[in-house]
Amino acid sequence: MRFLSNLATLGVSLAALCCSVFSPTASAQQGACCILSGGAVTCIVTSATDCIARQGIFRGPNTVCNNTICSTTPVGACCLTTPNGVTCVRLTEAACIREGGVYRGNGSECGATVCTPPTPTGACCITTPNGVTCTIRTQANCLADHGVYRGNGTVCGNDTCTPPPATGACCVRENGIIQCVVLTAAQCTERNGQYRGNGSACSPQICISTSDRGACCVRSANGGIECVILTAAQCRERRGLYRGNGSVCGNDTCTPPPSRGACCVRTASGGVECVILTADQCRERQGQYRGNGTVCGPNSCPQPTGACCVRTPNGITCVVLTAAQCRERDGQFRGNGTTCNNDSCPQPTGACCVRGENGGVRCVVITAARCRELEGSFRGNGTTCNDRTCPQPAPTGACCVTGEDGNIRCVVVTAAMCREMHGHFRGNGSACNDDACPKPAPEGGCCIRALGGTTCIVTTEVRCDLARGHYLGNGSACSDKSCESAGPCDCDWNSDGSLNQNDIIAFMNDFNDADADFDHDGDTDADDAIAFFACYRSGC
Repeated sequence: MRFLSNLATLGVSLAALCCSVFSPTASAQQGACCILSGGAVTCIVTSATDCIARQGIFRGPNTVCNNTICSTTPVGACCLTTPNGVTCVRLTEAACIREGGVYRGNGSECGATVCTPPTPTGACCITTPNGVTCTIRTQANCLADHGVYRGNGTVCGNDTCTPPPATGACCVRENGIIQCVVLTAAQCTERNGQYRGNGSACSPQICISTSDRGACCVRSANGGIECVILTAAQCRERRGLYRGNGSVCGNDTCTPPPSRGACCVRTASGGVECVILTADQCRERQGQYRGNGTVCGPNSCPQPTGACCVRTPNGITCVVLTAAQCRERDGQFRGNGTTCNNDSCPQPTGACCVRGENGGVRCVVITAARCRELEGSFRGNGTTCNDRTCPQPAPTGACCVTGEDGNIRCVVVTAAMCREMHGHFRGNGSACNDDACPKPAPEGGCCIRALGGTTCIVTTEVRCDLARGHYLGNGSACSDKSCESAGPCDCDWNSDGSLNQNDIIAFMNDFNDADADFDHDGDTDADDAIAFFACYRSGC
């Protein structure tokens, strides 16, 4: 064994060993021999026999010493199958594989158990609180954990640990006789039998008349629900759910009804309503399930909200409401999830007549609120500007009006309004300023001689002179005695205080110029000449 171990240290195959050691020719031939001396490997050329005697490794006939002939490669235990059983030798991994052995790893040593075959393993089904789990174990380990061993070499798959269907006593009629057989619930149903429940066993009493007995759903020892045939009283004692006399145990006898709860679903009108459904039914209707056992209440399904455009005294305003609340306020709903912004509720517009700085009226299309801000006249939502929308007002101008106190004030009105106020209109477009309404010239009594005598009128001094009258002074009034000392007569045409031919010459000059209206009838004609000479002859 020591020889084999040393041999394996340098990776020599068993075939080479046989040929180099036991061949007489090879024993006499010289070759490289690797000898361990002083902790180092030394190479000498010698015969195989001598090399072995030196506890060396013979590299073969005719080999020579070089730098690599004695280099070491990692070795380990190699289990080789021989006619006498499994033998362990230390070889390199490559040599072990070449010889068809099982390499145990670099540096591993040959020991009593290094080549003992491993214990076979297989799939093991173990029941845990979370269900049945499959793991690969030895049969002993599987049984120690109360598992079900599926056999050596088996692996874990999707159906490895699927339990066989449960069975129980089934009462079936055959040849007119009721017999008890152990079947699954499905098999019992196929044979038109009465299933007595999973785990039930056949007994002399199991298939007797069940007129006073029926299926009872009770909790089993492992926490599940199982079905057994009992009387109603027995079922109550075990705190079970009795399915009625004559009822039998089937696959769905003790299946609890699916849990139900509040489900928020959308209505045809776009709102949300709460209905009691199962979770699956709620998903089918694309609803939002609130949980098993939940009930519908006022706040179970918050209604979606969105922007709503409602009309107010100040115009259209945007508020966030539900669709139903928006309809109640006669609003326009913009959709669930929408928010209020500047563009949510466009304000209606219409024609607005606004007075400009020049006094003219112009038409603009704006909102009613903006029209009020501009102190304009709004023509209504949806109206447009045209030639007749905003008629231009009558032209205005300065009007001088005398008040009750005698003072003159200036107002801007139309000509018609100025006439109604007995004012003096200064013209269209004129404005009130310091020169708009000058104070009138003072007036007073004016004595004018005519053929019928002297007449007194109240006028200005200028107008009195033009009428050849005698002005009595500013503020003077006409009275019976005002003109008794009126001064020169009308015949004194040149007003020199005397009546002579100079007056005739002056009159005739004015007469020729058509400016001798002596009788004050508005024109100059022969009547004026007759009246003048009559006055001249009578004297003053």
